[in-house]
Amino acid sequence: MTTYHIIEYIVMPVFFIALIAVTGRLEKRLVWQYGDLGTQPPYPDVSGYAEQWTKQALQCGFILLGWAPDPRMPGYRQNYALLVSPERDCLVVVCSGNIFKLKSQSATIYTPTQNSKVYYTTANQNGAQIDLLGHWMGQLTVVNTFQALLRNHRDLLRDKGATVQPFNEGREVEAFKRLRVERYETMARRGLITFMDGMETCWHFTLWGALRYAILNYTIGIARAITRGRVFRCV
Repeated sequence: MTTYHIIEYIVMPVFFIALIAVTGRLEKRLVWQYGDLGTQPPYPDVSGYAEQWTKQALQCGFILLGWAPDPRMPGYRQNYALLVSPERDCLVVVCSGNIFKLKSQSATIYTPTQNSKVYYTTANQNGAQIDLLGHWMGQLTVVNTFQALLRNHRDLLRDKGATVQPFNEGREVEAFKRLRVERYETMARRGLITFMDGMETCWHFTLWGALRYAILNYTIGIARAITRGRVFRCV
């Protein structure tokens, strides 16, 4: 094995896994990352990404619940559009903005099931969430329209034989928040994360959790990027 191969296949993966693990230990993450809902995007949508995906979702009959900022401003200048399907079986989060100087864009559909799982489909790697518990199962599908994203999400639910637990009308956001709270409470009990405040609103990974997350995130992310989501379709 040449020096080049050692760097490419050993040194670089170890470096990136270590970087992800250190970031996981140090980064402050929110249990609920959406601020108060409003009727308009809190920041100008320069790229037009959020407007495009939200408009397409509305054309599919989805209902706009509101626009939220990221509470971690000013460094996190992100718009979140929250929408729900007319059947109340899908909640959509469209994100567009910047985390400091880095562009952040994603469109993700979430569906809870009666066996306490959540299936999601995202159109961008930024929306992928590797769940160490195996309760939130997601797929990356590289598409350019909301119609295609929704079709792929429905296919995933059908293939998994998911029994959907619909959101209660008028309480969709509260139900989605409760799902996230329960997820992180379970992770804390399993020793994967530690809450950083007494109100349990923010958290970071434990050393064990950060190492597991880093290895899975790097491995799955590379495989999905190479295969456009065909490998590790739902994890």
